[in-house]
Amino acid sequence: MSGSSGFYVTVENVVASGDIGCRVSLEKAVKAYPGAYRTRGFPAVAFKFRSRKLKASVLVFKNGRLICSGARSVEDALKALKKTVNILRAAGIKTGKFEAKIENIVASCGLGLEYNMDVLAETLPHSLYEPDYFPGLVYRMEKPKPVILIFPRGKAIVAGLKTEEEIYKATKNLRQTIQNILQATTTKYEVPLGEVAERNVF
Repeated sequence: MSGSSGFYVTVENVVASGDIGCRVSLEKAVKAYPGAYRTRGFPAVAFKFRSRKLKASVLVFKNGRLICSGARSVEDALKALKKTVNILRAAGIKTGKFEAKIENIVASCGLGLEYNMDVLAETLPHSLYEPDYFPGLVYRMEKPKPVILIFPRGKAIVAGLKTEEEIYKATKNLRQTIQNILQATTTKYEVPLGEVAERNVF
């Protein structure tokens, strides 16, 4: 999603989970798909989808739980989970009723604004800024309730929400909040024109 004045939002990662309702033989699962592999000592089989239409990874655990990551949309995350279930079924692995849900969406954001990080840290409630340890300001918005990392030069990372609509709402709210802060601080330090004229008289 992009807009005027350099404002944009890009979904970077969608994490979704699912449950097929029964246990899975990892030995069978790793043979079910050419893009599947199992790392020694790791209790899951990884399915990697890297086609033009679908880019995501799904972990299949022995207890029947599935975790998808790397998708760039909610639609792709759910599609990857469903595709994994269909592959397991085609390989003769019994599955029960499949249920899926979105766990987290991470998005990057360009605010199209210039601001002073110290001013934001003093003004934004529920924020933490320690530039000696981390260059970003951690901001916990009240509604909706994401965790937002705000960086210099108008960049931000939004996480902790479960719908793309909430992501867009949070980024718009953030931009408006910072615009209000910029307007308030500009007004605060604005010098009346008459006073400027008096200062320029020698």
